[in-house]
Amino acid sequence: MTSAGLSRMDQQSVQERAGTTLIVAIVWDPKERRSTLKVTSFAPAAGSEHFERASETIAEWGQRAAEVLERARRAGFARVERVWGSAEDPEADDRLTIVARR
Repeated sequence: MTSAGLSRMDQQSVQERAGTTLIVAIVWDPKERRSTLKVTSFAPAAGSEHFERASETIAEWGQRAAEVLERARRAGFARVERVWGSAEDPEADDRLTIVARR
């Protein structure tokens, strides 16, 4: 994901599916170029009227596209190409996909 893609995911939601409630919060910190995803679920406990709670937190850091491409070249990869991008500037795309050959 590029920083642009991560920033567009900055949102919170509550969803219910098959008796399980999911609370999803995605927070984008532009200064740190970091997106933090926290998911908390409440699912019915087997054989009980109670619910079990589970949480998971995942952090992702947006990398500058030019730096990723340069690192691949310095690591000895040849023909480093950006594929599937739609924007002229790779920073404007949501995702960066590259193909590199050794």
